Amino acid sequence: MLICKSILILGSSHAHAATPKVLAFGENDEVQILSDKAYRKSSDNSYEAHGNVIIKLGTDTVYGEKASISLGTGLGKIWGNVRYTGAKFNLYGTEISYSLKKAEFKVKNAKLVDESFVLRGKEIVRKNSGVFTAKEAEFTTCKDCPESWSIQGQEVTVVPDDYISMKHTFIKINGVIIVYIPYIALPIRKVRESGLLFPTIGLDFDEGFFFRQPIFWAINENSDMTFSPTVYGRRGNGLELEYRNNLGKFSNFEFESRTVNDKIWQPGKLDIEASGEDEIRGAYELNYFYHPNNNISFLANSTYLSDLDIQSDYEEYFDKDIYMGNEKGTTVSTDYMGDSVLINLYSSFMSNSIFSDPEEFDSSYVQNTLSLGIGHKPFNILNSKGLLSKINFYQNLKFDYFKQDVVQENNYYRNIQRFDYNPTLEFVFKPIFNLNLKFEAGLDAQYYILPTEKSDKQNGYKYGNYVNTSIWFDIEKVYGRAFIQEEVIQPVFVEDDERNLIAKIPSTEKEELSVRKLYRSSYKHSIKLGLNHFYYNSQKYRGNAALGNQFALLQDDGRFDERDIIRGRNNTLEDVSTRTDLPESNTIEFVFNNNFLKKTPKANYEMFKNFNYQLDNYDYKKVAWFNISQGLILEDETNKELTTSERLTRLAIMGGLNFDKFQFNLSEYYFHTESKHITQLSLSQSMDRFEYKIGLNYDSFASERRYFTADIDFELNDTFSFRTGYYYDIDLERMYESYIGSRYNPLNNCWVFDVEYRQKDEYVNNKLKLDRSIALKILINYNAKNFDSVFGVTL
Repeated sequence: MLICKSILILGSSHAHAATPKVLAFGENDEVQILSDKAYRKSSDNSYEAHGNVIIKLGTDTVYGEKASISLGTGLGKIWGNVRYTGAKFNLYGTEISYSLKKAEFKVKNAKLVDESFVLRGKEIVRKNSGVFTAKEAEFTTCKDCPESWSIQGQEVTVVPDDYISMKHTFIKINGVIIVYIPYIALPIRKVRESGLLFPTIGLDFDEGFFFRQPIFWAINENSDMTFSPTVYGRRGNGLELEYRNNLGKFSNFEFESRTVNDKIWQPGKLDIEASGEDEIRGAYELNYFYHPNNNISFLANSTYLSDLDIQSDYEEYFDKDIYMGNEKGTTVSTDYMGDSVLINLYSSFMSNSIFSDPEEFDSSYVQNTLSLGIGHKPFNILNSKGLLSKINFYQNLKFDYFKQDVVQENNYYRNIQRFDYNPTLEFVFKPIFNLNLKFEAGLDAQYYILPTEKSDKQNGYKYGNYVNTSIWFDIEKVYGRAFIQEEVIQPVFVEDDERNLIAKIPSTEKEELSVRKLYRSSYKHSIKLGLNHFYYNSQKYRGNAALGNQFALLQDDGRFDERDIIRGRNNTLEDVSTRTDLPESNTIEFVFNNNFLKKTPKANYEMFKNFNYQLDNYDYKKVAWFNISQGLILEDETNKELTTSERLTRLAIMGGLNFDKFQFNLSEYYFHTESKHITQLSLSQSMDRFEYKIGLNYDSFASERRYFTADIDFELNDTFSFRTGYYYDIDLERMYESYIGSRYNPLNNCWVFDVEYRQKDEYVNNKLKLDRSIALKILINYNAKNFDSVFGVTL
């Protein structure tokens, strides 16, 4: 029952024309009405208010030009330019009808404005449960420009802080309908919420129509899943699944799968015509990571492909990570880093992804099934204040088991067990002013077991010793101190003009932060001038002769990795993996390093907390550097009469600059004897409206590694941008890939239209073919976080 009491006696309007009229009713006066004029009708127990009407409904406020309410039934209306202001939303319209008893209202020609979205409709109804329903309404996250993009639905339901669901919907860009979707549900909570995500639509004139509808399931606080029914054009239908589980503070688990009922593919079939038979194809990947502390970590990864052709057939649709590397399978690794002991355990079972038969497993493929490494941090034998400052000892032992799934020993041994042992003794002398001296001696030994050998020796070993001496002069200068400065910001007060209101109008201004953090960096300039001497007594091999000859060949086919190279022989520099290294038989190296470093505290930096590792506190960046290294052979066992030019080894020059928006990197290796070089150069800069990236790679030893790349992105204005890129093969004098594209992005940053033309070389049936394509994409910025592709066409 409504209880009404008069706060101001309503008599003659002439006597009180300039005095605001106030009516309060309800058990605790939770409903109050303020207006310029007011009339009470005793005949039907109603009340009318005219002019600057303000109705206070508990914590909510309604504004309008005219209001009428039945004090008996609790039904009322507000006309004019009405506005309903709640704690979390604003609602605008031309008329509001409300029921005080049911706590419901209806707004005509309404616009609902939430913190993260806008909903417009001919009629919006708010139920007593707080749920909004609307007819013929449009939803968008672009509050400043709702017509930029929207989703129009015949029936709309909004559950505040939860989700919005729409039936018979059309996605519109600038008022133009792009696609029809029967039903869509979108989360509007700040936390994860189950529901339909934005679909992805594409059209390829060769492959056909593509459609993906992601469905997100927030299982609980620690896990969620996204499963996406997908149409892969002419190839058929499929399902994509992503499962993520944060198992605790220190571990997480991820699983991805792509399964397709393919109507085209058959083994050996090259065209894209329907085969008449369906094949179930898929790509699956699993990841598990466990890292309880800084000492222990565990990682497991498994990738499975139903066939090898799926990598090329679905390259445009599947995750690019699936195609990295030339082998797929399962790997497991764990690391332990204690106070003194370091242990690494690795195991894998892989398949060869470039095998000729797409459905078969390459049983002859050699893989590292087990690897165990054990080492320790330097053990300090001596630590004194004398000339000899430190004597340290450290060693590493590693076991590797290389094998085939089915033993097939042909020209080379392919199944082998290897023990690798490297003890080192280090002498460090006390610096004299800025002069430093270090001396180290060690053993490099490998022992091999041949489990498949029946007629010859089943083992072999090689060993050698080395002595390295370094003397250098360094100068360092530190500028500033890295810390976080907290600056208190005084609050800004906005004074309102005095108004004769019965309640405060909710403020729409956001509060300013009271404290601002300023990250102060320190810089260090370091110059080092040094001389290194390397002496390696050539490794001697004993045991199975065929294995020794296999390792002595200057070919990768005869070795399992670079540890099988017979060290101490200068001719090993002809090997690709060691070409840029210095000869190690008897060589000196002249070194000049000039580096400028930047040290910045991390966001979690705590000045008085005892971090175990500096990297927990700071980020380090090399700002500028210029380093030179030149080697000189003192003695060569195979050539006793070397000329000066033959004694000079490779010249290495490394330089670069790394600022916030400008990066330059140069790497140059020059080989005096062959008069050849390996050059890598990259240059990039980002300005307000212009960005470019330039790259050059030139390897005199390999024609396939000689190319030039250039990418340019230019913003014509705030809405249009232009980009182009060219990749040029220097040896073939041919552009092997290029593209040109443009992007339109409205000022409200709500959606993007992107068009790109690309052409690139590709080999089909061992024949060079120029592939051309035009891609059109429409992307929507949902919830102001990221752009989701809604529609795309590839011609």
